[in-house]
Amino acid sequence: MKRMTTAITALAVLALAGCSSEPNDPTDTHDSTTSAETSPAASDGEIAMPNEKHVPRSERAESDGTAITISSVDTVREIPFQQESDPALYETKVAEEGQKFIIVSTTVENIGSQGIDVSCGNSIANALLDTDERPFEPIEPLSRMEGNRACKDLLEPGSSAVMHYVYEVPENVTPASFGFYDTETPTGAPQVRYIDF
Repeated sequence: MKRMTTAITALAVLALAGCSSEPNDPTDTHDSTTSAETSPAASDGEIAMPNEKHVPRSERAESDGTAITISSVDTVREIPFQQESDPALYETKVAEEGQKFIIVSTTVENIGSQGIDVSCGNSIANALLDTDERPFEPIEPLSRMEGNRACKDLLEPGSSAVMHYVYEVPENVTPASFGFYDTETPTGAPQVRYIDF
C-alpha cells in the first residue's frame, strides 16, 4: 500500500485521508507499471480506495474523462511567465536560490462528456514525484505559463491541448514520475495514474 499512500499525499485526495499504510512485502513481484490495483468504491460511509496504475513515459495514460501523454520533461532555471499587470506580455520568472523548475510538457485530451478547465481550479489533480516518492505541487497559476490555456478556457469533449505542468523543486531533486487524476468525472474510486519517466 506504499504507492497508494503516496497517491493520497501527492495528489491531495483529501476524501481518502485516514487510509493506513502496510509494510512492503519483499516477496511481492507485482509489476505496477502494467496493471492496476483496484479497490471497491465506498459504501455505507466507507472510504473509497484509489484505483492506481503506472505507465511508461512513452504511453498515453487515461483517468476517467482525461487522457495525458508526456512529450518532454525539462529542467530549467527560468520560465516565461505572463505578467499580472498585462496578460499580453511575458516576463522571465527565475527559480529561487537553490531551486530549479521541472517542466512536464504534455498533450491533454478530454475524453469525457463535459468541458474541463485544464489550467485553473482542480479539474486535474497532479503532482511531480521524485525518486524518494516525495510529491511536489505545481506552481500557480499554471495559466500564466507561456503556451498554456487561459483560466476558464474550457477544453471541450473530444478536444486536446498542449499543457505545461511546472514545478519548482530543490536542485538536488531527481524527478521520477508525474501523477494525476481527473476530479471532474469520477467513476467510483479516483483513477490515479502515474507516468514514469
